[in-house]
Amino acid sequence: EILQNCKMFLGRLKTAETKAFSHFKSLRSLFIQTEETPNPNSIKFHPGITVLPEKYGSGFYCTRNDKERNRSPLAKKIFSEIDEIQGVFMGRDFITLTKDSDSSWNIIQPISLGILMD
Repeated sequence: EILQNCKMFLGRLKTAETKAFSHFKSLRSLFIQTEETPNPNSIKFHPGITVLPEKYGSGFYCTRNDKERNRSPLAKKIFSEIDEIQGVFMGRDFITLTKDSDSSWNIIQPISLGILMD
């Protein structure tokens, strides 16, 4: 079981690295900054573009089990591709992701960046 988990982790990491690299090559002008938050289970991503248009309000938050996640294609994609993400908050120019406490950002962050660059 441990070997299977390791193989699954390596496969996901390789996929994330491939996505991130291919997006980096095609979207060189997109640079996503990250910022730590007071919550160690959350990271704030600043893509340098509008994330949430003004017509949708000042912020949007949803959790994995929240039906509201279907209102946002990006949140829906994040939840479908990253099992460890428990919450997504979008502001005008940032996205904050919250993971479960058992997971590591070392694994989740590259996958998240690949999705955000997509």
